[in-house]
Amino acid sequence: MLWPLLAPLSLGATRHGIVFDAGSSGSRIHVYTWKTGGGGPKDAFDLVEDDLLKIKPGLSAYKDRPGEAGASLAPLVAHAKKKVPADAVATTPVLLMATAGLRMVGESAKDAILKSVCAELSTSGFLFRCEWATLLDGREEGLYGWVTVNYLLDALYAQAPPKESVGIIDLGGGSVQIVFPTPAASKAPAGYSQRLDFGGRKHDVYLKSHLGFGLDAARNAALDLLVSKHEVRAAVRAPPVCHARARPEERRGVCHGPMKSNSILH
Repeated sequence: MLWPLLAPLSLGATRHGIVFDAGSSGSRIHVYTWKTGGGGPKDAFDLVEDDLLKIKPGLSAYKDRPGEAGASLAPLVAHAKKKVPADAVATTPVLLMATAGLRMVGESAKDAILKSVCAELSTSGFLFRCEWATLLDGREEGLYGWVTVNYLLDALYAQAPPKESVGIIDLGGGSVQIVFPTPAASKAPAGYSQRLDFGGRKHDVYLKSHLGFGLDAARNAALDLLVSKHEVRAAVRAPPVCHARARPEERRGVCHGPMKSNSILH
């Protein structure tokens, strides 16, 4: 997926690339600047700058009006054009990676939103193809997060002495990803492990994504539970219905004594 950012490479060149991180709580744009040809393990990608801007709401907020989703990215595209030199815009690739928020809206809404995004980014002036706007699954989301953290800690590549890689808990709005290094001989369940290779240094990691356990999703679930319990308690504590044959003061709403739960108005 990242090959548009890395090829073609020129020795000693400064490159730019754009990644939209379309999360459940908002859309973020990363305008990356990196150098190539410097030698060493980072010869192909030596990060210089990651310029970040976030807007709200996220793409998933447009599930009922998906045709408007693409236009919501316009402020981020305008920001990118201020950061990328004008003569490099046409050759600067753009990727959009949607995460848990879009995984929760359903197939038809997801496809319609990505279609709108495709139309918007295709006219941005940057290098873009519709297949570069994708929905990441939980495994991919976790792996990208793990690689990012360990790249910044300089713990991916072979060096002397080697730096130990670290694990991450990536708490998003709609999901949470857990990724941590494991011994090569680890007997993780099928689908829960991955081997990565960076310049000859191999990493074995355990990874698991939990959809619906992100910060916003958990908050909404807790609120729904509180509302549900409140409605049940309110129904239990509701005053009894006065029998139509009761005394006049009872019919005015002053019911004396306990009433049977099956009392009804006749």
